[in-house]
Amino acid sequence: MEMDSYSQQRHLSQPLKRLRTISLDFEGSAASPSSSTRSVPIIQANNLDSKDESHLPVAKRRQYEGTHSQDSILDSRYENHIKPSFKPYWFEDGDVILVVGDHLFKLGRKMLTCSEIFEDMFLLAQPQDTGIFEGCPVVHLTDKPQDWMMVLQWMDNPQQFWQRREILYETIAGTLRISTKYEIPELRRIAVKHVHRIWPRNLRRMDDRAFSRHRLGISIIPPPLNIPNVHPFSVCADALALARECDLPDILPAIVYSLSIDFLHNDLVQDLHFALLLPDQQRIIKVSERLSAFHDNTLLELRSHISDMCGDCGTSLLSYWARELDLKKGQMRRWLLAQLDGMREDTPSGVCHDCLGAHYHLVESQLTLLESMLNVFGL
Repeated sequence: MEMDSYSQQRHLSQPLKRLRTISLDFEGSAASPSSSTRSVPIIQANNLDSKDESHLPVAKRRQYEGTHSQDSILDSRYENHIKPSFKPYWFEDGDVILVVGDHLFKLGRKMLTCSEIFEDMFLLAQPQDTGIFEGCPVVHLTDKPQDWMMVLQWMDNPQQFWQRREILYETIAGTLRISTKYEIPELRRIAVKHVHRIWPRNLRRMDDRAFSRHRLGISIIPPPLNIPNVHPFSVCADALALARECDLPDILPAIVYSLSIDFLHNDLVQDLHFALLLPDQQRIIKVSERLSAFHDNTLLELRSHISDMCGDCGTSLLSYWARELDLKKGQMRRWLLAQLDGMREDTPSGVCHDCLGAHYHLVESQLTLLESMLNVFGL
């Protein structure tokens, strides 16, 4: 299989929170791991590759021959698996085999010790009935191969991994899921940083990357070949699950807001029921309704202040606000929040100094109120 197709396919794993038991299943293991929250089955370094058994007692030689028989059975079991033949997915001197979906990865244990889970695992005793493949113990993981391929690229060259022309969402999501589940602090730190660039904690810092036509990033491979069968909306819908699974509740307000704006632009009418769970569907619709109501109430609030302004200033500001907050004007797709934030730096024409002060006070108060509303509905 061509490697480009690995990175192009988008699959999701199921990350677990820290301190939850992670079951790493050894081939042929009959016993379950300890119930301790930090205990996992561990691989012990054994000389599994020895070819000379002549010095062993007869009983031991029979046991050794039985191991070869088991290895043949495992060989046939994995004959339909994808076995990359090159680094960083397959190292000839590796001493552990990861089975992830339909992929096999042969790795060195030292490579995996950046994970606190694997580091602890290698300290404990290996189950006696662990399966052997190519002289290595076999560990089954329930993640998606594409997520692990991203992480293995990072393990092989951490500095170069992030120096890409454009980092796509599935790269960020895959590394975040694995680094959270297997406790890889450095990788998680950088992945979280990239997530916050798309959906910042400070809503005023949102840009076009948070909205549908920009969510997938830009690949050097022209569409539709770069990421087949992936709708832009599905990225943001997946990010809702990502935030909850990987303990990032601070990005939920930005995600919910961007989806609500898309809904108001009629971009989600066909996709809303398909891509979101019912509670999230209801939340997006509710926030969209609140945004529309907030827009109308903001103009009403302005009208209540006009009586205290100069006649010409009040008329000019009423036209200015109606024009700036027009939904159709939201070309940056950050309607309302972006418009209000931009009005803080803009100077309406034909307005005296005193009335400008009242104008800026109203802009700031409405912007703060909007942020507060979005933070409540985003959680």
